[in-house]
Amino acid sequence: LTPPAERVVLIILESPHIDEFDNGSPIGPACGCTGCRIRKYFSQIFGVVYDDCALVLLNAFRFQCSLGLSDVNLKNRIIRACKKDTVFKNDLKGRISDARERFFVQMFVNASGCVCEDFVDEVLSELKVDEKKVKRIVHPSRWNETATCKENKSYVTFKTKQR
Repeated sequence: LTPPAERVVLIILESPHIDEFDNGSPIGPACGCTGCRIRKYFSQIFGVVYDDCALVLLNAFRFQCSLGLSDVNLKNRIIRACKKDTVFKNDLKGRISDARERFFVQMFVNASGCVCEDFVDEVLSELKVDEKKVKRIVHPSRWNETATCKENKSYVTFKTKQR
């Protein structure tokens, strides 16, 4: 088999948010402040420039766990329930496997948020993703000039690059 040609960074988020829907129809990932912060801070945090690779966004859960509401507690309860169901784990495993077949994934960024990050880590581990390629960071909606990245498992903090 020929290896995939396009190099990508796979950013794994939590679930679609309100800004990613128009009258109940999905319009695309990271359409609100999350997308703005990814565009603004990604290169600074990870030291990867857009010319070197493409960014691929993937939600751990395909449906809107918030149910379109701003109740964080409800969203977190739904995520915790979904994490226990193998259907959701197998779905995420399949989508990550598809991405690995389609692209050369040079980095996996677990930016799914604290309620979801252990679920994503478990899936990546079961897929035998090289831990050196996995980075953990808070959800992009919280990225700023002082954002840091932690390597998966060892929690080594990387300082952001100075401009």
